[in-house]
Amino acid sequence: MSDIRRMVSRGAYVSYALSFANNFTLAYFETSLPVFTKRSFGWGVVENSLMYMSIGLSVAIDIVIMIVLSKRGVQDRVFLLCGHICIGLGLILSLFFISGRTFGLVPFIISFGFFIFPLPFVGNPNVSLYTKHIDDEGLTSRTGFFMGVLLGIGGVCRSLGPVWAGYTLEFSKNYLGLSGPLIFWFLALCLLLSHSKYLQGPVKKIESTEEEEE
Repeated sequence: MSDIRRMVSRGAYVSYALSFANNFTLAYFETSLPVFTKRSFGWGVVENSLMYMSIGLSVAIDIVIMIVLSKRGVQDRVFLLCGHICIGLGLILSLFFISGRTFGLVPFIISFGFFIFPLPFVGNPNVSLYTKHIDDEGLTSRTGFFMGVLLGIGGVCRSLGPVWAGYTLEFSKNYLGLSGPLIFWFLALCLLLSHSKYLQGPVKKIESTEEEEE
């Protein structure tokens, strides 16, 4: 328990909140999208399969871009802030453009693109930053346990998201369904903006150590 308290006091709940918000939102959309596309465009299994394939390809491209930017010195906190803000923009656009029972294809692509494209820029750097804090606290031997906590939170949200989607899809409008992910996104954003030390602490210590060795 003392190890858990050390991580929580350090600000690990920021990573937990990000994991909660992103996994809940992703699970909500994974469940809702086939219903949305069926109502608005009459898409069936083939069309939705192609859509999910496109999403997978965009994620792969994102990871390549992220690797290139990381090699050029872009830090985890930059990925987290920019990615999380873009996700919020996508959710806000969705609230305006695809909150009705039916909507057009162009607003759907624009809104959903802003949400899907930056997802890897939050998920992967969040895990990276979290493990850096584990190492910085001298808890490397318990990395498996703490990663289990982070993944467990994500797993719970992956279960809650479809339940929320199933409940809200019964309504004539999508306002209520979209408000859930938007609330969690906003809470995570507040933690990100108020915990700058957590976002950059371990990186600064590593850099200072390297400078002393030189």
